Amino acid sequence: MTPKSVPAKVFPHYLLALVLFYETPYLLAQDSLALEEVIVSARKIDETTQTVPISISVLGREKLSDINAFDFTEIDRIAPSLQLSQSSPASATLKIRNIGPDFFALAFPAAVAVFVDGVPQTQPGSVFSTMLDIERIEVLSGPQGTLYGKNAPAGMIGIYTANPDPAQFAAKLTTSFSSWDTNNNTLAVNVPLVDDKLALRVAGMYAESDGYMDNAIVGVDEGNGKEHKGVRTKLLWAPREDMELVLSYYYADLYTEDNGTGYEGRVPDNRMLTAFTSSYDQYEVFKGVPSFADTEVEDIVLNARWALDNVNLSLAAQHQDLNLFQQQDNSDWRVIPPADTPRDSLVFDPTIDSLELRADGELSERINYVAGIFLSDEQVNTVNSINNINIIGEAETLSQGYFTNWTFKLAEQWDTSLGLRYTDISYDTKVFGFIPGLGELNTPFDTSYDDVSYSFKLRYFTADDILFYGAVDTAFRAGGINVLAPLAGELTNIFQFPPVQGNLQTISDDYFEFEQEDSISYEAGVKGLLLDDRLRFSLTFFLQQYDGYQHRTSPTDAAVTEVLAGAFSNLAVNVEELETMGFETELQYLISDNWSVFGTAAYSKPEIKEYSKRMCSEGEAEPGLLICPGEKGEQLNDEPTFHGFLQLTYQRAILEGRYEFFALTNADYYDKPYQAVSTPNIDDILTFDLTLGLRDPEGVWSLKVWSKNLTDEMVIFSEGVVTENVFEPGGALISSETIGYSASPRAPRSFGVTLDVAI
Repeated sequence: MTPKSVPAKVFPHYLLALVLFYETPYLLAQDSLALEEVIVSARKIDETTQTVPISISVLGREKLSDINAFDFTEIDRIAPSLQLSQSSPASATLKIRNIGPDFFALAFPAAVAVFVDGVPQTQPGSVFSTMLDIERIEVLSGPQGTLYGKNAPAGMIGIYTANPDPAQFAAKLTTSFSSWDTNNNTLAVNVPLVDDKLALRVAGMYAESDGYMDNAIVGVDEGNGKEHKGVRTKLLWAPREDMELVLSYYYADLYTEDNGTGYEGRVPDNRMLTAFTSSYDQYEVFKGVPSFADTEVEDIVLNARWALDNVNLSLAAQHQDLNLFQQQDNSDWRVIPPADTPRDSLVFDPTIDSLELRADGELSERINYVAGIFLSDEQVNTVNSINNINIIGEAETLSQGYFTNWTFKLAEQWDTSLGLRYTDISYDTKVFGFIPGLGELNTPFDTSYDDVSYSFKLRYFTADDILFYGAVDTAFRAGGINVLAPLAGELTNIFQFPPVQGNLQTISDDYFEFEQEDSISYEAGVKGLLLDDRLRFSLTFFLQQYDGYQHRTSPTDAAVTEVLAGAFSNLAVNVEELETMGFETELQYLISDNWSVFGTAAYSKPEIKEYSKRMCSEGEAEPGLLICPGEKGEQLNDEPTFHGFLQLTYQRAILEGRYEFFALTNADYYDKPYQAVSTPNIDDILTFDLTLGLRDPEGVWSLKVWSKNLTDEMVIFSEGVVTENVFEPGGALISSETIGYSASPRAPRSFGVTLDVAI
C-alpha cells in the first residue's frame, strides 16, 4: 500500500530511496557483483556499449522479458528516444528523437532505417507485428547515414535473431495468456547436425487477440484484434574455424485489425443515419466497414563471414517478398453499408533484392577500418481504391552505396573516426488509373538522387575507462512525388465552387513533388562503468538541423470536401528549416544481490524555423482555409517532449535455494504533448506495471503473473477536434460545428500469466 504521506506519482522514487538507504551498507561489503559487458554491432564491428561513440539502447532477451513485450510496439518504453506504435503492418509510427513521419507506410521515405540480421527491411510494419526468437535489439539515435545509407537521419533499429549453435541441443517454449483473450506462443529448437560445424535452428510463433477496442456497430465483429503466425529457420555451417555461413528463411502470415478511433462526445456521421455518443474510457470504435490488413512475408537471407589473417570479410544478401491487402473505412460508415458499396482497399506488393559486401580489419596498432558496397533493387506494385478512384502504380528503385569508416588512435587515451558514404538512388515510377467522370490518370516520374554523407567522431578515455565523445554526423532522404496530386487539378472541372476549386488547384500545382532532405547533427556524450562495474551510465546531448525536412500534411474536409479529404490526406511536403535538440540518458545499477534498478530518460523538442506548406488542422482556422504556415518556434508534432522510465527489480532464493522469487515494478512517464489546436483531454501520463514470479535457479523454467497499466490510466498521446460539416448536394460547405474530440487510446489495464520452459 502506498504510504498516505507519499503522493502516488512520486511513490517509485520514494521506494527506490528506501532501498538505497537500507541496502547500501550491505552493498559496500560485497565484491562479487558486476554488470556483464554488452556487445553490439552498431558500427558493423563488435564493440561494447561503453566504447561505441553513439547514443544507443540495447534490448536483450532479459529486458524484453522484464517488460512482458510480445511485439515491438512496447520497446519504446525502455528505449527512451524511440516512439513506435502500429495500427497495421501497412501503417505505423516510427520516430527517434521525435523525428519521423506519422506513419512510414507505402513508399514514403522513413526517417529511421530498420535492419534485421544485417539486411534492410522494405516494409518495417511487417517486422514490428511480432517478435520471434529475438537475440537483441539495438536502437541507435541520431543520423546513421554513413554506415546504413539513405533514410536514416533520425536513427537505426537493428534486430538480431538467434543463430544456431552447433555445440548442443536446446529448446525453449514461451506461452502467455492475458486480457482480451490474448495468447502469445513461441517455440525455438536448436539441433546440432555435425559437431562444431553444422546446426539447424527452427523457431515458430502463434499469437491472437480480440483486442481491447469493441466495435459499436451491430453486426460488425471487429475491433483491433489480430492473428499472427510465422516460422524462422536458420542453418549454420562452419566449414573451418575462421569461416561461418548462416542461411535463414522467414515466413509470416499476419492478420491485423486497424486500431481505430475512439470518440469523446458525439460521433460524427455525415450520412445522418445514427446518433452515437461515446467516451474514450468505453474503448469503442465505429466502423461499419471492417478495416484490416492481411500480410504475407517471405524473407531469405544469407550471412557469411570469413576471418583472414589481416581482414574480416562479410556478406549479407537478401530476397524479400511482401504481399499486403488492406481494407480501409475511409468514408466512415456508421452502419453496415449496402452490399454493392465499393470498399476502399490497397494491394501493396514490394520485393527487394539486396547485397552488401564488407571488409574490416587493422592496418596497424593505430588504424582500423570498415569499408563496403551496398546494392539493392526494389520493385513495388500497388492498386489503391479510394472513393471509386482506382489507381495502379509501378515503381522500381535502384540504390547503390559505397562506404568506409576509419578509426585513428591519436594517443594512449585519444582516437578519432572519419566515415564517408556515397549513395546513388534512381526512381522509375508510373501511376495510372481510371477516375469516374474524368477518364485516365497517367503520372510518370523518373529521376535520381545522389549524396555524400560523412561522420566525424572524437573519443577520450579517462584513466578509469570513462568515455567522453563528440560527433558530427550527416544523413539524407531522397525526394519523391505525391502520386494523386495531379488528380486534384483535374477535379477542378467538377468542383467549381470556392474555396474548394482553388484549393484543389493549389494541391495540383504545389504538392506534386517533395524535395530531398538533408540534416547535420552535433552530439556530445559520456558513458562508463563505476562502483566496481556495478553502475553503468550514459548521457548524450544533441543538436540536429534539417534542411527540407520531409513531413506529412492533410487538408480538412471543409477545404476539399469530405469526399476528397481521404484521397488527398497525408501529402508529403518539405519543412524548409527544422531544428531539434535534447538529451538521452540511461542508468543500470546493481544495488545488491537482491535489488537492482534500471532507468532511462530522453528529451527532444523539434522546432520549426520555416514551414510554408503546412495545411490547417480541424478547428484551427476558418472552415475552407487550406494553408496555415508553421510559425517559427512551433513544435513539429504532438509527441511528448520528455519520456522517463524507471524499473526496480527484486530477487531472492527461497525454500533452501530450490526456487527463486522475483518481482519487478515499472513506472513510465510522458509529459503533456504539444497541441497545435488545444483540446481538453490531453495531459501528462504516468503508468505502472507489476510482475511477480518464480523461477528455477538454473534457468530451466519460470512462471510469472503480471499487470500492465496497473492503475488503469487513460493513455492518449494525440487528440483531434471533431467537426461536423454540412454540405450542399454539389459539395459546397453550408455550415461547420465542433461536436467533440477523437483519439486512439492505448490499452487499459491488463493482466497476464507467462510460462517459460527451456531444455
